[in-house]
Amino acid sequence: MSFIVQSESEAFTTTAPGQPGFLGDCAQVTTSVSGNTWTRVIDFGTSDCTLANANTVRGKITLTFSDDFTADVRAIKYRFENFYHNNRLVQGGSDLGKTTVNGHPMATLTLNWTVTTANGIVFRRVGQRLREFTSGYETLDWSDNQFAITGSWITAFPNGIVHISTINAPLVAQGDCTHITRGTIKFMRDNSSGSGLLDYGAGSCDNQATLYINGNPSAVGL
Repeated sequence: MSFIVQSESEAFTTTAPGQPGFLGDCAQVTTSVSGNTWTRVIDFGTSDCTLANANTVRGKITLTFSDDFTADVRAIKYRFENFYHNNRLVQGGSDLGKTTVNGHPMATLTLNWTVTTANGIVFRRVGQRLREFTSGYETLDWSDNQFAITGSWITAFPNGIVHISTINAPLVAQGDCTHITRGTIKFMRDNSSGSGLLDYGAGSCDNQATLYINGNPSAVGL
């Protein structure tokens, strides 16, 4: 790790290449401090970097937050720069509020993203998700982590259709599984009276779910 003393307005910068663990071994993390503001840049490089959950990313994520680490509520801003997730360009950013409720870390994510696929199809999404860290937060072992996710968001598709998605039963994500293991999401179209419900099942770690369209079920692989 390098440490560079700079001017008073930018107190120091640290760079740690090759971060192990969830970020993969190709991420370089640089932290700059100016007054009470911290800026952290996670640089995955220009070639695909494989994360612990097998997703690939490249580009940069910039986080900005204050140094009051003991505050009951903390705000963190995320911004993307030439960032690709599984070869999809992600633009825009997110605001993250972090707090603790009943001893559990909680994070509220407000998103405003534009996602462009490899063949140029553009999707836009705005909304909010609440993620509760339900277990594993007291250990350094990623595999025992478990999260419960709630919230709702609106997705605009290239053909003009708008989908409204609401998590009816909390989605459960586990550190040792690359799939959502349980929970349901309800879907509505702005120009339709019909609805859909995606049910991830009862807790098995697999890519199987059941999609209900107006109450009629069909199995899907995710």
